[in-house]
Amino acid sequence: MDHTAPATNLAQPAPGKTCGACTLCCKVVGIAELKKPADVWCGHCDKARGCKIYDTRPGECRTFNCLFLLHADFPEAWRPSKSKLVLYGQGNDVVVHVDPGAPGAWLSEPFYSALKGLAENQGPLGGMVSARIGRRCVVFKPDGHIDLGTLDDDETIRFSYQHGQVVAAKVRRADAG
Repeated sequence: MDHTAPATNLAQPAPGKTCGACTLCCKVVGIAELKKPADVWCGHCDKARGCKIYDTRPGECRTFNCLFLLHADFPEAWRPSKSKLVLYGQGNDVVVHVDPGAPGAWLSEPFYSALKGLAENQGPLGGMVSARIGRRCVVFKPDGHIDLGTLDDDETIRFSYQHGQVVAAKVRRADAG
């Protein structure tokens, strides 16, 4: 299971959207270039001011923008420092990294209902919506979620779809074929 930032996300923030004092991505997203695992604060992050190496930050950091920044219609409640959720696109998928200091944040409203609704919209696009709570993975469906438990790095997820929606998910080891 990959916890690192997506390789390419070159979109610019929506007008009026900035990180401000939010630095949660510097904690929950892994940065391979820095050998920084997910769910620990980056050593270059000043939680009150932001990145201490901003001008020379790695490419993964330069190209990363959370969905709160990219979409003007995300209300302030979705700001990661408030919601404790960092959402980003990865291909057709939406990944939600949950702050390990608030592991139940994804179950709170309005977030849980909105993530189920997002799953309903992603299905026809061939995508899914998943939450990563540490090594635990949850996949959203329009009518709920599938808790896949804790995943190892060599495990992948196989999905079953019906009418473009995820209806089941199975964990399998990479060497299982």
